[in-house]
Amino acid sequence: MVTIAGAATGLSAPAGVAVDAAGNIYVVNETGTIAVFAAGASGNVAPARTISGPATGLNVPSGITLDASGNLYVANANGNSITEYAAGSSGNVAPAVTIAGSTTLLAQPQGLVIGTGGDLFVTNFSVPHVPGLITVYAPGAAGNVAPLQSITNMIGPIGISL
Repeated sequence: MVTIAGAATGLSAPAGVAVDAAGNIYVVNETGTIAVFAAGASGNVAPARTISGPATGLNVPSGITLDASGNLYVANANGNSITEYAAGSSGNVAPAVTIAGSTTLLAQPQGLVIGTGGDLFVTNFSVPHVPGLITVYAPGAAGNVAPLQSITNMIGPIGISL
């Protein structure tokens, strides 16, 4: 069993975890940082790299996933956005792609996963006067883009798995 905990980890309100093909561990913190730990890391260990700072667009990140190429996708609950970072990103880096805007139907996105065809599935938590829903975006989606499909009238969907 692996446990990563302690002051050196930089973990603060972790909200989501993803693991890449090499076994590296990605942890998104609601405080606006992403910590990346080397495969096999355990204990009170510092991350191998972090993504944080104002250029990142991280705004109460709540979910995280990776695609087959190692690109990182983050659901930003307060930003009503999905930010994508190129594989290997580190530091105060701007997202390569952002999905945001009224056409996206994003409403406090929480969990996300990439399907076998490359589509991005996102859970959206219910808020007053907006029911929870799952939205699905095509590979390469960017900007204020409409979802390919949505499943509506859910109450508080958070996690998702395929």
